[in-house]
Amino acid sequence: MQHFLIEVETKDPLPEIINWYDKIKPQYVNEMNAHKIKEWLLLDVNMNQDTIFPDIFCDPFFLLSKDIAKLVNKYEPGIRMVGVNIFSKKYRIFLPYFLPILPIINCLSNQSEFIHEDIDISRGVIIERETTGRGIFQLAGIETQRVVIRLDLLESILRREPISIRVQEIEVV
Repeated sequence: MQHFLIEVETKDPLPEIINWYDKIKPQYVNEMNAHKIKEWLLLDVNMNQDTIFPDIFCDPFFLLSKDIAKLVNKYEPGIRMVGVNIFSKKYRIFLPYFLPILPIINCLSNQSEFIHEDIDISRGVIIERETTGRGIFQLAGIETQRVVIRLDLLESILRREPISIRVQEIEVV
């Protein structure tokens, strides 16, 4: 089965999430510690009139729009989702997003090529049997958060014409 790295399209003018440090601790965004995150969070954004709200955020965390989160739940019903409301008082924006607590899977092959040792990957090669059939997961073994999505889930997302999503196929062995 084909797999892809999925991320936000950075060419678009995106909102910048601010003041998240006290609300979402990076060390809690995993299956073991997610219970330490509140069920619903409120995050402020810097934006302007041209800002586009994507269906996926990658920074500072991987967030999904409400519609994409529903799709992910259909393919991966066991994934916990933390509600995150994005808002701008100035522009009167209040949008629901979801922080999926993705499994972190150690499936990178030694054929993968890395940037600055283990910070990121320049060429990802995953071992399919290690993915345990997951439709979406985070790669283990690198410092940068990289999310992998299986082709069938990606096709479902693309049929809904998502906003500002970019994918890159990765090799599977």
